[in-house]
Amino acid sequence: MQLLATIIVLMMTYVCKSCLSPAAIAGIVVILAAAALVVAVVVIRRRRKISELERQMDDTVTKIQTGLLTNSNILKTA
Repeated sequence: MQLLATIIVLMMTYVCKSCLSPAAIAGIVVILAAAALVVAVVVIRRRRKISELERQMDDTVTKIQTGLLTNSNILKTA
C-alpha cells in the first residue's frame, strides 16, 4: 500500500507539478496512509477471527474423536 501511495504521488508530481502544492501532496499521502491503516486493521481482525474459528473447529473435532473412541471402547467391552 505504501508503494502504491508513493507511485501515485510521484506520478501526480511529475504530471502536474504546477497544479499540486506540497501541502496538497502531503494531504494525499496522509489520506492514502490512513486508508492503508484501515485495510491493515481489517485484515488483522479477519485473520484473528479465522484463527479463532480454526481453533474452535480443532477443539470440536478432538471432542468428536474422543467421543467416538469412547463409544468404540464401550462397544468392545459389551
